[in-house]
Amino acid sequence: MKSFLSEVTHHLIDAQGLNNLASTTIVVPTRRAVLFVKDCFKNYMRINGLQGPVQLPEMTTLAQLFDDLSPRYKIDEIQLVCTLYRVYCDVLHEATNHESNLSLDIFYGWGRQLVQDFSNIDKTYPLVTPQDFLKNTASARKLEHLEIDDEVRERLLALVSTRENNAFVANSKRREFEVIWKNLPLIYERFQTALADYGYEGARMKAALEHWEDDSIQRRRRNKHVVFAGFNYLVPAEKRLMHLLQDAGQASFYWDYPADFTANRKAFRWIIANAKEFGNALAVKPWQPKDVEVICTTSAFAQAQFVSEWLQKTHQNGQHSAVVICDESALEQVVYALPADAPDEPSPRFKHINITKGFPIRQTDVFARMMALLQTPQDLTQTFDCQAKLAQIEQFLIDETKSFGALPEDTEELQLAWHELLARESVFQLQLAFNRFRLMIADGRIPAITNQRTLRLLLRRYLEGISFPFHGEPLADVQVTGVLETRAMDFDNVLLLNVEEGVVPNVSADLSYLPYYLRKAYGLQTHEESTDVYAYNFFRLTYRAQHVTMLFTGAESKYSKKAMSRFLRQMMASDDFRITRKVLLENNTLAESVVPVSRMQTVQKTVDFLSPSALNTFRECKMKFYLQYVAQIKKLEEETPMLNHADIGTLVHDAMQELYAKYPSPIDVPEPIPFDDLQTLKIEGYHPVELAAVHSFVSRIVQSDKLLAKSHKLKILSTESKVYMNVNNISVGGRIDRVDEVDGITRIVDYKTGAYKDDYAWQIRIYKEAYKTHKAKQDEPIQAVLYICKNTKPEEDIQMTVDEDPKFQAELENLLKEVVKVSKYTLSALPQEEFDALFASKSDTCKKCAYKLLCNKKVKDY
Repeated sequence: MKSFLSEVTHHLIDAQGLNNLASTTIVVPTRRAVLFVKDCFKNYMRINGLQGPVQLPEMTTLAQLFDDLSPRYKIDEIQLVCTLYRVYCDVLHEATNHESNLSLDIFYGWGRQLVQDFSNIDKTYPLVTPQDFLKNTASARKLEHLEIDDEVRERLLALVSTRENNAFVANSKRREFEVIWKNLPLIYERFQTALADYGYEGARMKAALEHWEDDSIQRRRRNKHVVFAGFNYLVPAEKRLMHLLQDAGQASFYWDYPADFTANRKAFRWIIANAKEFGNALAVKPWQPKDVEVICTTSAFAQAQFVSEWLQKTHQNGQHSAVVICDESALEQVVYALPADAPDEPSPRFKHINITKGFPIRQTDVFARMMALLQTPQDLTQTFDCQAKLAQIEQFLIDETKSFGALPEDTEELQLAWHELLARESVFQLQLAFNRFRLMIADGRIPAITNQRTLRLLLRRYLEGISFPFHGEPLADVQVTGVLETRAMDFDNVLLLNVEEGVVPNVSADLSYLPYYLRKAYGLQTHEESTDVYAYNFFRLTYRAQHVTMLFTGAESKYSKKAMSRFLRQMMASDDFRITRKVLLENNTLAESVVPVSRMQTVQKTVDFLSPSALNTFRECKMKFYLQYVAQIKKLEEETPMLNHADIGTLVHDAMQELYAKYPSPIDVPEPIPFDDLQTLKIEGYHPVELAAVHSFVSRIVQSDKLLAKSHKLKILSTESKVYMNVNNISVGGRIDRVDEVDGITRIVDYKTGAYKDDYAWQIRIYKEAYKTHKAKQDEPIQAVLYICKNTKPEEDIQMTVDEDPKFQAELENLLKEVVKVSKYTLSALPQEEFDALFASKSDTCKKCAYKLLCNKKVKDY
């Protein structure tokens, strides 16, 4: 079956002739689709043996077509929000005769949402008048406590929530929020005036339609014929443009959808309605039942690793194959898993693989370290010097560039590792973006920044939307892409990853200043239309493909359960698809003929010392404890160049011990923390991401201690000290990360680099009881404190005090009695029933256990 874009180009050539398309403009959904249209013309000429120059039609996107016609120009989001902030402050001052208490960094999230809402309103032109709609919106706000149901009320309240803990401050911000509601029409009007010749997307679209009869627009479209191809859902402004061109006899339309598709009734409803409204130059083909292979995997990592196997098995030279990543966070794993041709491959298949997704700059190591420069507490006794801080960041980027060293003059044979290329490119892109940011401040497009918090937020907002592209061949036979990038394009082979509920379709918050029921009544876009658009793109991918494979993770953990997407379930229930279900099993590193542990002649070791970690292992699974601590069977450690979570935790503990040995009082640790001077962090290998995590965890601990020391007397007594106690003739204890004293009260401190677990409280209670046995006065108060470094709360909140448990001592003694009993068993002598009953454990802990093959437990599968 021909691709959709090939059908469009062939139909145009047959209808008008190849040499008569100079006055034609082809409009498609994406810039990538533009490249594929050009390739279709090239293939047509090659197949038909045509030589010589040909003037191709103009090709563009719908957004670019509006921008070419509009008298208003594009502007950065940060400038939009800053302009809106000035308007808001003026309106607030006029309405209340008071200056705004809302700083720019707090307003930014509100402002960005308001710009999106204004854009949504303008895209409904000419069906909706902004002034009338905004007046109704403000009036609807008054009905919140009377006529709005609970769901809508929760959405409205979510908009006014702030991160402030102080009730008075929060309430004052609510009052300012009310001013926005009451003055929405005035804010909108002033905002349009302040933007002058610039505008957001909706404003640019509206301006093009409002000035349609102007000579400047009429000259641009004179003698032009516009072809719209590959669109689906259209906002009213887009429809209005198409009607204006169609009424003038200057437009034709190509809609891509099948007939008789029943699996998802909403997927093609918008495009079918558009075809009836505008007509369709192409004949609609009936849907042919599709063979689809659906594979359940154990993890996202397993899905990424499957990409190489699938491409090698499926893709052939001359075919177009697509690896579609539904969850964009999996991009890096997929890139690492892409296959390479064998050295002796006679006809290379994977020499050119194009990656359409850009690498987010916020995920790079240099971005994290640059933002860390803005995390240091601001000295409130001094006036904030924005230019000095910007100069510090500029010098940081210059130093980063110098650290790479100069490239050799002959770069043809230059071979750089992946991480080095990424590091160089990320620094270069950051320098470009940062220079633009400084220029906007210098030109006054960003208001004066008076504190570090505002600078940090604005800079992060500006940078986090930037990604840098992979350099590749845009028309390569193999494309690694996202769902939205596949619009209007077709492939012979399609592999979709992460086809899971919550990802397909993408679930996003439907936050807005504009109540849902009003948006729905006036025809503004809501999350429902977004879901329908996603469904169209998803199901259209299978329309012309010869081979379709979809992967999802069916894993269940303590915190979440993943399941196949509702779209997959719809496919299974429909006659439109013939589904083959499979399960992807990971390769086993051990021989299949493993002796069941229940029949192993294990050699026991007398258990006379136990650490808290060992006791937590016993509480989790007696079999795992037996194999690891009694039978002394060591776990197989996977060799990897990356540092694991345990390694990162060890580095954090070692770094804290060395840091507080150099600077005994936490107040004396210099800022920024001299990580380069710490010998414990000078490890072999390249570990930028892991070391950045270590730096972050250590910084949070130090900042938390400094905040504590400002209002309390803090004294470090010891670090990494050993403590033990004797319980039932077993020595229990280990190393305490830190013992300190706050206002005369002794504290047992344990650093944790993971999210909080109940096991942490159990562990630190053991350290606390063991420490008591070494104290001269047993009745002195002792606190047990956890530092949860991964906590997303402010630094002062990462400290967590573990309360006393009166039952703890008895539970510990009973547990140790059970440990002694289990340690004396000979597994081969136990009846099978007794063995199964004794070593029962939770199924969710078995799936990732290093001993599960020896244990021979039947882990619950999907």
